[in-house]
Amino acid sequence: MQKHVGLQNIVCDHCHYVEPVLEITPDLVGMRCPVCDEEMLSIADYKAWRRLMFWRRVQVALAWLFCDHRNFSVHTIDGSIVWRQVDE
Repeated sequence: MQKHVGLQNIVCDHCHYVEPVLEITPDLVGMRCPVCDEEMLSIADYKAWRRLMFWRRVQVALAWLFCDHRNFSVHTIDGSIVWRQVDE
């Protein structure tokens, strides 16, 4: 059986350049955008992302328990978390 590995994206808040990565790790904090040289992942964004992943795991577990299959899109911008429901 093959395991599907999904890429995650780090997006520059300034110019919206997208950098695909296999995993978001602490080493990526401070990464500079190759287009505009702005910081792409701040420590605040990384901490918000960690909180987001915790709550996303909780949401997936609860959805599985209650058979609620809503899809959500989540992003971190300047240390804040933005949740949006994705229409199917």
